[in-house]
Amino acid sequence: MPQDQNAIPIGSLVPLTGPSAVDGAESRNGVTFACEEINQEGGLLGRRLEPVFMDTGRQTAEEVIAAAARLIADHQVHAIINGYNIGPQNSEYEPIADAGIIYIHHNTLLQHHDTVLSDPERYFGCFMANPAEFWYGRGFMKFLSWLRDTGQWRPQSNRIAIISGSKPYSIVIANAMASAAAQFGWSV
Repeated sequence: MPQDQNAIPIGSLVPLTGPSAVDGAESRNGVTFACEEINQEGGLLGRRLEPVFMDTGRQTAEEVIAAAARLIADHQVHAIINGYNIGPQNSEYEPIADAGIIYIHHNTLLQHHDTVLSDPERYFGCFMANPAEFWYGRGFMKFLSWLRDTGQWRPQSNRIAIISGSKPYSIVIANAMASAAAQFGWSV
């Protein structure tokens, strides 16, 4: 529960430890700053927003689900707003949908669209505040082509190699690059 019983607790799932801790710290700063700005203007419906943070560490499904459950059960948050947690692949949607609260994230996953479309009533409150990673791959091909076409980069040939990591995030980006390559005059 919030320290101020009249405050509205706003949760945030952030990697404060582990390999993404630097990004997690900046996400925490952003949520804190946003709450401070809203509170300076009188809060929400006259009530202060109080941010509550849960560390998602390595961002595994288990860590993110447990953190979401704690925000909901222990802190009774009214919404969860955070940067990204790449590992859970939307598994955190389940406890959030069960609670019926708003969830705004920046996970950049094409899978978000599939999950929400699979049951719009259940996932009514799940919002991704940035484009899916698919567009990163397609956008990168467009960017490389623009560099080539404007003469800012002179590649030795139209051949490219695409190397992907093993995470779905990387695979979707690599596949989007591969599917867009020919349209922009590249050979994979």
